[in-house]
Amino acid sequence: MAAETFLPTLTPQSTLAELPTWDVRLPVTARGDDFDEVMRRHPELPGVVVFDASGVRGAISRARFQQVISRPFGGEIVRPRAIGALLEEFFSGRAMILDTSTPVQEALRQSLSRDKSMLYEPILISGNHGKDVRLVGFTDLLRADSRISSLRNQQMQEILATVQEGFLLVDRDHRIASEYSRSVERILGRTDLAHRLLPDLLGEFLGADQAELAFGYLETLFNPNVIEKLVADINPLKSVEVPERDGRPRQHLGFAFRRSTEGREIRRILVRVEDRTREVELSAELEEQERQAGQRVDLAMEMMQVQPDALTDYLTRFLAELAQITRFRTHAATSPRAAVDAMFRILHSLKGEAGVIGLRTFAQRLHRTEDAAASLRETQGLTLQHLDRLDPWLDSLRNLGAEAKDLIARLSALATRNGGAGSSPSGPAEAGPYPTIVASLESLITDLSKRLGKPARFIARWDPEDLPVAYGAVVREALIQLARNSMVHGIETEPERRQLRKPVPATLQFALRRHEAEGQLEVLFQDDGRGLDMNRIRAKARAMFGHEDVDAQVIFEPGFSTAEATTGDAGRGVGLDLVRDKVEGLGGMILVHSEPGVFCAFQLILPLDPEVRS
Repeated sequence: MAAETFLPTLTPQSTLAELPTWDVRLPVTARGDDFDEVMRRHPELPGVVVFDASGVRGAISRARFQQVISRPFGGEIVRPRAIGALLEEFFSGRAMILDTSTPVQEALRQSLSRDKSMLYEPILISGNHGKDVRLVGFTDLLRADSRISSLRNQQMQEILATVQEGFLLVDRDHRIASEYSRSVERILGRTDLAHRLLPDLLGEFLGADQAELAFGYLETLFNPNVIEKLVADINPLKSVEVPERDGRPRQHLGFAFRRSTEGREIRRILVRVEDRTREVELSAELEEQERQAGQRVDLAMEMMQVQPDALTDYLTRFLAELAQITRFRTHAATSPRAAVDAMFRILHSLKGEAGVIGLRTFAQRLHRTEDAAASLRETQGLTLQHLDRLDPWLDSLRNLGAEAKDLIARLSALATRNGGAGSSPSGPAEAGPYPTIVASLESLITDLSKRLGKPARFIARWDPEDLPVAYGAVVREALIQLARNSMVHGIETEPERRQLRKPVPATLQFALRRHEAEGQLEVLFQDDGRGLDMNRIRAKARAMFGHEDVDAQVIFEPGFSTAEATTGDAGRGVGLDLVRDKVEGLGGMILVHSEPGVFCAFQLILPLDPEVRS
């Protein structure tokens, strides 16, 4: 094969068998002028194979002959000396003979490992199980290696240009090599990656702290005494969030590192860069779907534990009040603060009743919306635009109401298919017009008793027939607020009551009486707790209103609360003023009676006019 034609046929997998070979031989007994004559006759010949009776002894290149034999004698060929004698002068040991199947780059590596005096000498290759020994010129070997390296680089560039994952190499100085996959440019949004310091590059979009962590981690990986597998878990860039930059959206990137070693020396670090944004988004979406599914199951379980009439009444009121909030929101331009106050009261009332009947999902969602409304109430210079902050929360409540309606329909359909007697999801309703008032209060007091660590019992003395239909919702809501207020502020903890030698559990009582002669309905609610702390009430009134010449009626003022912190049960200062507004809205009044350390009682007086009597 001619030297000028073999290069295009090479591939990255080429072996010595694909290189030009030469089989011009001289015996060890040949003279120097014999070698010179062969070189003159074959100017393309890189050298000759030297043999004796036992086989091939080695090879002598054209350059070696000229440098070692001819030049020291001024170009005169020393005829008496045999080639074999000259061979012994510069050959150390046996000649290197490689198999024809040896890869070109491996052959060059072995050739370069020879003694320096043999660095540019041709190599011998054998085929046919060692019977056929030929010569390959070192120059052709170099040219073949260069061609294959170029092909490998081109092949690597083609692979890196098409691979979807990002790959780059980092050297001992933390610089990025010129060979990297083009996907890295797309992932990082940069094209000037070659020869950049990786920590500096990361610092541009991850910040100085992450750049410092990356630098330290690379230093650790380049330490041969550190076991790579042991530090993989502390990779600080395994998953990082990249904020918006240069018009590019937020990303989640992952970096993985792998050593490239030669012996014990760590030459480079292979870095795999992944855009994990969609993966993270899908994971978040899946978690959200699972969370919503879990909430839906919890909501269904809660609804199935609620008395059907109470559930239906509450959901009807919930949707109606949300519609009212929407109207307040729509017509808030003239007085945003008044609109927020009105919405806040509705939310607080709905939350209280949801907690009473056991709809915890509703209560929690309403409490968060109430928090948002409370934040608006504290905003200075409140404008219509500020109310936009409430919209996501209100949308969440509307979705919750729609979901509850859908669950009722599904549960009712399921009950019907299973031969249920009715369409209610939780069984038949209790008899009577207001049977759930007492049940709701008992449930509320039991729940608060457990959560607050205040043992308490509830006693009701009433005839449901004595409660006019028109007053049912108001009395129910008032009792809920009063019971919550008593448990939070009035009733002592068990250790406190025992220290005071008061009976455990505490007692909360509700009574309802009709006074036909006076045309009045009387509703009483009493607890045997600590009573009103007027000193504390006056101090709070002084802080809120600037004066302390007040009586017990101040506890009904909007925003008044002696609670130290806002919780789901107290601290808004909106419970008792709602009760007063509801009662006064029906033409009634509310009175409070208290004895410190003994009791606190609330007396609601409502008119029994002819319309109500019916």
